[in-house]
This record gives sequence, C-alpha cells and structure tokens, in this order.
Amino acid sequence: MQALFGGHLPTAAELLAVDPAKLREAGLSWRKVSTLRDLAERLTDGRLNLDILSSLPDEELMADLTAIPGVGSWTVQGALIIALQREDVVLPGDLALRKAIQTAYQLGHLPTQQEVLAIAEKWRPYRSLATSYLFSAAFEPAVHAKSALCDRAARLAGRARQGRAAVRDLRTTAVLSRSRSRLSIRWAVSTPRQ
Repeated sequence: MQALFGGHLPTAAELLAVDPAKLREAGLSWRKVSTLRDLAERLTDGRLNLDILSSLPDEELMADLTAIPGVGSWTVQGALIIALQREDVVLPGDLALRKAIQTAYQLGHLPTQQEVLAIAEKWRPYRSLATSYLFSAAFEPAVHAKSALCDRAARLAGRARQGRAAVRDLRTTAVLSRSRSRLSIRWAVSTPRQ
C-alpha cells in the first residue's frame, strides 16, 4: 500500500483521494478498504480527533473505536501498543501471540484468550513490552531462536516490574530484535480484520 503513496503511509486526505479499486489492487480486501475510508472520512470531517483519542484512557478509546464498523478490539489494542506506545496492553486474541506464549510457557495446548490474560497479569504494568518480545519470537524463522527468544521474553517480562529504567533498556532491545517483523506487525495492527 505504501507504494501507492510514495513509500509512506497516507494521511486521511491522501487515502480518500485514491480510487478504492487501487487500494484493492494493493492487496486490501473490500472490507478493509471500506473501513479505512470510513476512518479517513471521520478524521477529515472531525468526528474523530487524534489528539482527543490519544489522550483517552485505554478502555474509553477501545469503546469509541470499536463502535466503528470493521474496527475490532484486536485492531485497537494493536494501535494502543504501536501507534500510541501504551505500556500496559496485550492482544489476547492474536494467534501469533498465543502460539508464542504456548512455546514460552511450554503449554501442551494453545492458550485461550482468558489464559493469555491470566498469564499476562504477571507482566503488569509493562504488558506491551512482553507482547513485543513474544511477537518477535513468533516471527523468528528458526525454532531454536523462537524458543530462546520466548524464554527471554518471559524472563524479561517478569523483571520488567523492577523499574522503568530497566524497561527502557528492554524496549530498545525489543525494537532491535524485532526489526524483521516490524513491517508484519505494523501491517497487522494498521489494518482491521475481516
């Protein structure tokens, strides 16, 4: 999609100026095209204000955005982590995260969303950091590397409670270690599920 916009993500006005068929040709489903255009219209006409949205508590932001057709909790949670850099968010319904937790915690089954939330409770108030590490593990190609990174993510999530300075160092490492998956994560977060 970035190729349509000179290598950058479009503004709301730029998105609305493009023929929807071009967005479809770029690989988006018609449902995603419709949702993105709806969001762009709301941002352009003032029904949504990014400054106001970014200042809302997580629960309020979730309620406001999931009221928009095509925007679900997974999309909003991802936006909270990536776009708004909120520190205490987890995506319990994300399959890649659930698989990474299964590996990291050596579970004999894929954890349910409720199990993910229960496990992630130990990571408070830095669940976003642990989620980032586990996403990194999910996108690592080698099984051994995946397991090692998952183990490290679980340990670091536990240590994250020790203080903000440690978390800043860990976040820097997380960004560096997930450079391969950054585009995948951004795409997954920036486009709503069908």
